[in-house]
Amino acid sequence: MQTIAMKTFRSTIDATVQQIFATHEPVIVRKNKQTSFVVLPLEEYRSLMETRYLMGTSANADRLKQGIEEVEAMISAGKQ
Repeated sequence: MQTIAMKTFRSTIDATVQQIFATHEPVIVRKNKQTSFVVLPLEEYRSLMETRYLMGTSANADRLKQGIEEVEAMISAGKQ
């Protein structure tokens, strides 16, 4: 993940945003030594929030992990 200074972000905002959309990689903008923020596409943010919600309870997280393991086992066995 790329990190850039706030001054650089201000002067290259159009190019930086285009890069973010093209690569789907967030960029960390460093305002000072203690303050930074992340710029990412809205869809990436929504995906993170959905994952956070789905993994919010241990019971739900366990069910999701079990489902992933079952799908991976089916793929390994050639039962797509």
